[in-house]
Amino acid sequence: MKIAVISYSFTGNNEALAKQIAHNLSVEHISLSESKKRNYFTIFLDIMFNRTPKVTPNATDIDNYDYVIFVAPIWIGQPAFPLRSYLIYLKEH
Repeated sequence: MKIAVISYSFTGNNEALAKQIAHNLSVEHISLSESKKRNYFTIFLDIMFNRTPKVTPNATDIDNYDYVIFVAPIWIGQPAFPLRSYLIYLKEH
């Protein structure tokens, strides 16, 4: 059984949590990153216009795992927008 912990962190707190979970479970940790630097204004724009930013690695890379644990902040009742690209991919496939 292959398991991955996928995380996005704006401040670094969720990154530390995800690394600890991956270490305790002895599984792979995948950290999401964006090509552009995120700030509070871009977070606001994502929320207002329901934007889904592009992140690396690509969402198709998680097809190789049996289970995936997501770790990310919640912004206004929704998962962080960089994580949404993964969740949208899973919903469609």
